[in-house]
Amino acid sequence: MVEHLSEKLAAVIRESDSQYRRLSTELDASLPKRLFEVAENPPSLADLQAQSLALRDTETRLRNIGLLEDPPEHPDETKLTEQQRGTFHVILGDREKKLAPFALIAGKAERLLASLNRKLRPKQVRLNVESGYDVVTADGRTLRLDQLSSGEQHEMVLLHELLFEAAPNTMVLIDEPELSLHVTWQQDFLEDVAAIAQLSNLDFVLATHSPYIVPESRVDVMVRLGEAP
Repeated sequence: MVEHLSEKLAAVIRESDSQYRRLSTELDASLPKRLFEVAENPPSLADLQAQSLALRDTETRLRNIGLLEDPPEHPDETKLTEQQRGTFHVILGDREKKLAPFALIAGKAERLLASLNRKLRPKQVRLNVESGYDVVTADGRTLRLDQLSSGEQHEMVLLHELLFEAAPNTMVLIDEPELSLHVTWQQDFLEDVAAIAQLSNLDFVLATHSPYIVPESRVDVMVRLGEAP
């Protein structure tokens, strides 16, 4: 099951990567012409720095989750002439458009990797354009997904399906989510579900026998058996 999901994720990543490369080719081809059409009033230095900083943050996020190779270096905005600021504004805009195809999966991938890497440490799960998921041990060895424990595979399948397979505006019913989860993971489960619900626009109903699934801080969402909802 985990290998099947990895293949499906790889297909999604490859589609985004294909759009990224297509946009890059199209924008790069028209760049010389557009540079001669730069507006006479370029953005202020403060606006240009804010745009550049936001783009660097996006590039760092995408690189950290494995969706992007090392991005091009940014010049020092404070040393650009007025004409160069206009040119750099065009280049930044192009870069933003090129990265847009990754926006659909980046947030979900970040959530999934943050949860898995917290639980599977010292192993690390990364995204790979070709293979989908890569699992790397603390000493740098790559593991096959079927070499993960049953609990680790269960967690990966569950999080993947909730983030990438469940349709928005869906109510998801989960019976006994504590199965195959040790106590520490059970204590994290509701936090993961709440974050996924917001990210993917889902509603959840959980049925559990575990006293660890709902922490004391969230008893407001719990209905005990025999109590009125």
